[in-house]
Amino acid sequence: EELRQEEEHIIGQIRAGKKIDHFQTVRISKIGQRVNISLTVSPIKTEDGKITGASKIARDITEQLQKQKALEQYSQRLEILNALGTRISAKLDDTSIVRLVTNATTEITGAAFGVFFSQKVDERGKHYRMEVFSGASRDLIIGEEVQKNTKLLQQVFENKCVVRVNDVTSNEQGNNWPHYEMPHHSWKIVSYMAVPVMNASGYVFGVIFFGHPLPGAFTREHEELVKSIASQASVALENSGLFKQVKLLSEKKDEFIALASH
Repeated sequence: EELRQEEEHIIGQIRAGKKIDHFQTVRISKIGQRVNISLTVSPIKTEDGKITGASKIARDITEQLQKQKALEQYSQRLEILNALGTRISAKLDDTSIVRLVTNATTEITGAAFGVFFSQKVDERGKHYRMEVFSGASRDLIIGEEVQKNTKLLQQVFENKCVVRVNDVTSNEQGNNWPHYEMPHHSWKIVSYMAVPVMNASGYVFGVIFFGHPLPGAFTREHEELVKSIASQASVALENSGLFKQVKLLSEKKDEFIALASH
């Protein structure tokens, strides 16, 4: 209905004896579905040049447009990964790397907020600590630490897998954090995604957790993109650890030389 003006334009071109070629538009099929088509309309003329009608050919280009969109998304993803990878590799301390990755992935996924959690083990057992927060006010989400029986983070840390839920209120995990254990004054997380940041040997540096108050906010595309960025982050975190070791050894060497000289 919103494309009625196209009909006037096409008929006007035909009346002028002009051909409409590869005109991309949308039409409604007989069963009521919207179909992306490429339209070719040619005037039909008599021997003396009088226009008596038109010939129309419509090709369904839905699949072609889907492939084109996929290529554009792939290209955009490569640009994002290359730019972000350069920035991540330039950082040499853990905090800067984690903050950069959390902020970037929160923005890319469109999450309401993103949190980087690390796992701590002490006399109290396992618990999870918020290292970096991005997005909405952290006071509305959760405190500094999460109790040790949090099944969501435990699942990601131990199984080393991505967890993505479209609607936590209708999911069997809905009786666990982050839905029902949230503070009463906070908003409710309806869809969430948690991605581990781990190295090639399987050591998990932490988990990036994303939340959104609307259902279905995170897609497979988001998941793959964050996994790629998390992989780059893990390399940077390993390099950061090596840099710390080299720096420490250098300091000890300088101390030893100073003592030996004395």
